[in-house]
Amino acid sequence: MSIEKKIDELIAALDRNTKALNNFQFPNILDALADEQRQQEADEQERRENAEAADLAFLAEINAREAAERARIKEEKQSGIADLPPLKYEDTVTAFRQFIGKNGRDKAAEVLTKFGIKGKLTQEQLPEARYQEFLEALK
Repeated sequence: MSIEKKIDELIAALDRNTKALNNFQFPNILDALADEQRQQEADEQERRENAEAADLAFLAEINAREAAERARIKEEKQSGIADLPPLKYEDTVTAFRQFIGKNGRDKAAEVLTKFGIKGKLTQEQLPEARYQEFLEALK
């Protein structure tokens, strides 16, 4: 083989390699890396938004439960004594004694008169159905 032929083969190989290197797409690799980074950033943003939405949903549920609890308590307060244990005669006597201590015997006599009680407060003179009304009158 002659040297000229060998030189021609080397030049042809060099041309092929040069064309191959020129056809190699470095920008495509960089674009692919940039696309991957953008996708990772988008995924992270979506995770943050989902976490924020979950937090807001959780807070909304807590607020709804608290509102329901407040409404239940308000309803219980408005229903009055329905949830309280039944009043006893002793409850009225205790409250009446406290009323006397704070307001004196004259005011206490007025309350007894209002309820048609003559003399001393007794269980016979104050029917159980009027215990709550009597206690309200002492306030």
